[in-house]
Formats: sequence, C-alpha cells, structure tokens
Amino acid sequence: MIKIFKNKKGESLIEILVSIALLSLIAIVFLRAMTSLVSINKKNSGRLDGSYFAERLMEYLTEYEGMSMSNLRTKLTTSVDFSCTETENSDPYIFRVEDTQYPEMYAIIYIDHKKYRKQGNLSEVKVTVYATEDDKELSFMEDAIYWN
Repeated sequence: MIKIFKNKKGESLIEILVSIALLSLIAIVFLRAMTSLVSINKKNSGRLDGSYFAERLMEYLTEYEGMSMSNLRTKLTTSVDFSCTETENSDPYIFRVEDTQYPEMYAIIYIDHKKYRKQGNLSEVKVTVYATEDDKELSFMEDAIYWN
C-alpha cells in the first residue's frame, strides 16, 4: 500500500482549516435565515396590530348600531378612546382615526348609506388600517350595520 502522507505533522492543521470552513458556511446560512425570519416577523406583527385596530374600531361602531348618523358622527369625533376627524361629511362619510395605542398606524372609516338602501337603513362600513410612515395598507374589515 502506498502512503500519500509519510509525514503526518500537517494533517491536523488541514483538518482544522476544513472544519472551520464548513462551520463558517453553516453559520452564514443560519444567519441569513435568521435575518429573513426577523424581517418577516416584524412585517406580520404590523399586520396583526392593524387587524386588532380594525377589529376594535368595528366593534366600537357596532356598539352604536341603530342610532342616527348625526349622533354617530358626534360620538366618533368626540371619542375619548381615539382621535377622529371627519374628512367628508356627506354620503359616503369618511373619517380618519388615530389611536394612542397604535401610534404607528391610522385608520380610515368609510360609511356608505346608498349601497344597501333597498334593505332598509343598512350601511356599508369599511375600516382600512394604514401604516403611518409609508401609507401601506395593513388591514381591512367590511360589514353592514343598521343606522337610522
């Protein structure tokens, strides 16, 4: 049998260098996966908060189901739970809502009485939540609510 290495003094050094190179490759792959997971988690966290905000607003609106639109407008614009300004005061009604719980986002409430006029006093209600920094849509909810 022919021996390739007669002198084995450098063999352990080569093994160490190969193992360091392999560990470096594994570490690079692991770190890239972790950074992408962190960015995905941050993105989904904003969407989840946006869903909570939209759901909170929709529940707030359904609390006042059955009241007149003028009373609803007063409740929205004088709310202590959040800051609400009316951007259009005709049908459809559009409100901009900002909340101290979610300073990184705002919501637009769209109320249209015309869409379901044949079914009585049902109104189409849409709540869309946007990110404050780049106006990117984070969440959306839609419902039909009865108002006088």
